[in-house]
Amino acid sequence: MFEELESFAPGLSKRFDWKPIEAGQRVQIIKDRDLQMGTEILVSKDKTYGTLLGASPGASVSPEVMLRCLEQLLPSIFSEEGAKIKKSQIFPESDLDTLISHPDRYREIRDAVNKQLGIIQPKALG
Repeated sequence: MFEELESFAPGLSKRFDWKPIEAGQRVQIIKDRDLQMGTEILVSKDKTYGTLLGASPGASVSPEVMLRCLEQLLPSIFSEEGAKIKKSQIFPESDLDTLISHPDRYREIRDAVNKQLGIIQPKALG
């Protein structure tokens, strides 16, 4: 965990006296008699309605979950070229795994968003 923290915020893992503790497990979905975590998107076969199962997604994943929901409910609008361009403007990286495994790409997108929103970056840790 500390290595992962260090890859996204260099110096932070050594700045405080961190102590890892086990957090409890929260059940969000029971499906096919199995306990599951996360948020699941369900869309009717005729695509007239959709819903999210599980705890409401947190702020860090809400846009991505809603995008996936809309893609499943309204696939035709996402096949239009104009929609593809707009989507790439809103979501510059469509694969969240890329952001997880490539901290530099994550920082590049974060910094661009912060600049656009006028958010001042904190001073580098060290």
